[in-house]
Order: sequence, then structure tokens, then C-alpha cells
Amino acid sequence: DASVILSENESGFADVPVSHWANGYINAALNREIIPLDNEFRPSDTLSFEDAIKYTVNALGYKSECNTLIDYLIKAMDLGLLDGAEQSVGDIATRETVANLIYNALDVPNMEMLNYGTEIVYEVPTNYHTFLSNAGIAKAKGTVEEISFAPQSKVLGFTVQSISKQFDNMNDYYYDNTITMEGDLLRLPYKNGISVKPHYSVDAYID
Repeated sequence: DASVILSENESGFADVPVSHWANGYINAALNREIIPLDNEFRPSDTLSFEDAIKYTVNALGYKSECNTLIDYLIKAMDLGLLDGAEQSVGDIATRETVANLIYNALDVPNMEMLNYGTEIVYEVPTNYHTFLSNAGIAKAKGTVEEISFAPQSKVLGFTVQSISKQFDNMNDYYYDNTITMEGDLLRLPYKNGISVKPHYSVDAYID
């Protein structure tokens, strides 16, 4: 975890000592150029809606395409980040808004800095990464076909319509018996409290 490794380094912000609980996270964000280095970080301040958008876009690697607030807003719309994030510029970002921004960003292709000899370019590579793939998580879209009951658990089975690009072959990826693939039917543990019925369209996030 980069935040743990960087927690012992000074952040460069006058108001963030090494002893601050968020020092490692702030350093990780600085290291990835998600946030700019300024004299003060103001860790107790609220977060504005526009800064929440800006930092999310930067985390996805699209900083090189954005110079103004309008650029960031347009890029966030193009990437589908604003679904459910219904606030206005100047508002204090709510936890719900930040959660929606991050959720929408989970499977967005990350832009990367690529080196072609002496030329450095920013682009989304063919074999791109996402926040999900970086965390070793696959996203599967499908339609629920059945919910079966075993002695100690329930099993959800659904027909897979698409799986994260990085995990095209589920059988090769999973090595235990908790998740199986039978043709296009994916079977995985179904936890109590989740409201899913046959023929529902669902997204499954599987690590």
C-alpha cells in the first residue's frame, strides 16, 4: 500500500505533519499528481463539488487533457462520472456525491503516460487498466437466471453478458470452488440481505 510506505515522508504541506493520520494518503495523491502541491493542504476544510470532480479525473490519468474547470466538467461528463452526482459548482461535495464519482470511475479506462522512443504521449493503451483491474477485481454484467439453496448458503446464477476486459476467461482466473462458470452461466455466493430476483439485470464485482 503506497499510503503506508509514504506515511513516514513529509508531505511538503506546512499544515500536514508526518504525524497526521492522512499524511500517507496525501503523499500518495501527490505522488500520482491527483492533487497539486501548495503551501497548505487545509485538511480540515470541506471539499467542493468541482474539486471532487477534478481529483477524480486526475486519478484516472486525464489531467493532461484538462486546463480549466470547464475542461474538467466536460471530461467528467464524457467519462460518465456524473451519474448520481447531482450537485452544482460551488456546492460542498456530499459523501453521496463523492461515492458516486468513485463508483462511476471504477471501470473507466485509465489514461497512461507512454514513452515512444523520445516522444512521450498520454493515451489509453489497448491493454488498458481500470481501478477494478488494478485491485484484481472483475466486473461481470448479466441477467439472473436462478437462485439455488445449498445447506449453508445460497448460490446466485446468472447468464453473463460481458466481463471486464482484463478477465475474459473466468475459468482460468478463479482457482477455488466458490465461483464457477458453466458455459455462460456464472455461479457465485449469494449473501443474505441482497435483493435480487430472477430475470433482474445485475452487475457483480468479484475479487
